[in-house]
Amino acid sequence: MLLEVRNLSIDFKTSRGQIQALRDVSFQLSQGESLGFVGESGSGKSVTSLAIFDLLASNAVLRSGEILFQGRDILKMSEAEKQKIRGKDIAMIFQDPMTSLNPSFTVEYQIGEVLTEHLGLEKHQVRERTLELLSLVGIPDPQARLKTYPHELSGGMSQRVMIAMAIACNPKVLIADEPTTALDVTIQKQILSLLGKLRRELKMSLILVSHDLGVIAQNTDRIMVMYAGEVVETGESKGVIQGPMHPYTEGLLKCLPALHVHEPAGFRLPTISGIVPNLAERPQGCQLAPRCQYRQKNCEQVAVPTTELPSQKRQVRCFYPLQASKEIST
Repeated sequence: MLLEVRNLSIDFKTSRGQIQALRDVSFQLSQGESLGFVGESGSGKSVTSLAIFDLLASNAVLRSGEILFQGRDILKMSEAEKQKIRGKDIAMIFQDPMTSLNPSFTVEYQIGEVLTEHLGLEKHQVRERTLELLSLVGIPDPQARLKTYPHELSGGMSQRVMIAMAIACNPKVLIADEPTTALDVTIQKQILSLLGKLRRELKMSLILVSHDLGVIAQNTDRIMVMYAGEVVETGESKGVIQGPMHPYTEGLLKCLPALHVHEPAGFRLPTISGIVPNLAERPQGCQLAPRCQYRQKNCEQVAVPTTELPSQKRQVRCFYPLQASKEIST
């Protein structure tokens, strides 16, 4: 297994007390596989991604868990060992390319810095590789872009530069955290298509983070649905979309506008009632129970374990996986 996260629990110390940001998050990522993290804002997607990359804020507290990369626990590595992996074997594309790129340096300098740091290339090799990377991510006239500063680039071009930096050392794992934020629909599609193309060509594994279940479904092999810092459902993308087994996954799917294009005028898009729980004062039982139409009495009183469903290649954190919930409700 290339990457494996086991029972990861992370808190944050705040002025309101200690917040449980992640609780017992576990998943696996194989070589060449694409995995999508999906859920509302505050569900733990970005915290999970940053934990893998070891870039959590200083007030983060690791309560338990392991992050195994090629069998070695990243959390137990020295800072020097982490530096060798970060940006080289595991790379990340951050949410907003316009603020992630340094405005004081050219495109050539910023990509070249990665190549020099991790690969030790000579100056002429750095330029050749930089031009190759800019061509690979679809930037026209790459020679002319070398001396360009970030403010001279469009949002789409900035994101392509970020992708070029991320894949500069042919990483084994690429984490893309909301890579299409603030981009228009046409550019979003181009960026997602580019990531898929690069994954196949470079044979790397991809973790795609998004709040949009439609985007995740179309661009990943497997889906991991997160809610309130917990993994509530994991399975093959097609299976999860065609037959969600957790009420939260079903709720996210019903909210997709694409499923309601033929509805009559005046139709109101479905929503999930309520809000994500306060992570400093979590509900006693299932975290979704206050918002769930299928909840039973024990859902509100007992912590919910994750159930393995091998026949459906699914894991679900629910006392009543969806079909059972529907039978009970009728």
